[in-house]
Amino acid sequence: MKKWTDTAIQRSIDDLIEESYLMTLSEDTIREYLSSFVKACESVIKESSDIHGDIRLTKVKITLLRSYLYLNRKISVADKKSADSEDISRQTELFAHNVIKIKSTTLRLLDSIDRTYTISVLKEEQMQRNKISSGSERTVKRRLLHESLYFILLFTTVSLLVATILL
Repeated sequence: MKKWTDTAIQRSIDDLIEESYLMTLSEDTIREYLSSFVKACESVIKESSDIHGDIRLTKVKITLLRSYLYLNRKISVADKKSADSEDISRQTELFAHNVIKIKSTTLRLLDSIDRTYTISVLKEEQMQRNKISSGSERTVKRRLLHESLYFILLFTTVSLLVATILL
């Protein structure tokens, strides 16, 4: 059973927000997003000489390899002429979900080694994204959505706890 801490709740909310955002993008843009994350991970791992002796780094590298394989895989439904837009949309949503799952797994693995690596990867990824586009309006909307989802999840969690206590 997953332990619900503030960090776990925050990470789940962040994942939901990112997944919702990715679902609005094209397959190529989602690939660029994952590629940017993988490059940020590689950069941090290369710069950190003390991490190379840690066996847990192997798990991170396997997850990154999975990312590479996923980047090179095309959505199979998109190649079919008979596929309708709903099928393609479902496949894109699944693709976005898997990208977030890979990212979340990688960050958790880095977190288990040292929290500073996770923070470094997120900072590096943000710098790379800022270079690509400076969407300040999107950032404000994302922040508002993030806060709204956080309070909804928090309210739901508290409601479930109260209901459990009362029963």
